[in-house]
Amino acid sequence: MRVLLVEDEQRLAENIVAALRETGLAVDHAADGEAGSLLAEQGVHDAIVLDLMLPGKSGQGVLQDLRRRKLHTPVLILTAQESKESIVNLLDAGADDYLSKPFDLGELLARIKALIRRAKGFYAGAGVFGSGIEYCAANGLPARSFSRSPAHGIPNS
Repeated sequence: MRVLLVEDEQRLAENIVAALRETGLAVDHAADGEAGSLLAEQGVHDAIVLDLMLPGKSGQGVLQDLRRRKLHTPVLILTAQESKESIVNLLDAGADDYLSKPFDLGELLARIKALIRRAKGFYAGAGVFGSGIEYCAANGLPARSFSRSPAHGIPNS
């Protein structure tokens, strides 16, 4: 699984990248909106964590570009803006979730994993589900896929 982080605060970005990598995710990082847009448009990411206040193109501009190009990668917005109106506007513009700064790193990781599971049609938790995916109990992310016996729902060897 691959995540794109678009965040200009270097120390925060380093901490997030390290935490994501510890859970087994591959991470690409961009420090401004233009670079974030270019990486996001490649369409290789399972989720995007996008700061709103970026140099150059804003996070909202990046989000609008993605949705205009029909890229449906789940986007979690990091924002210091906590007004209900701004949050509603972001969600209406195509964001899938948001987290207000400052935030708990554990909550950010849980939200990213949930976004990826939902986007891939997986269910919460660890174990084997009807999607033919086995989850890693350590991080809650898909570990491997396999086919199921159509009659009994039993994994084939």
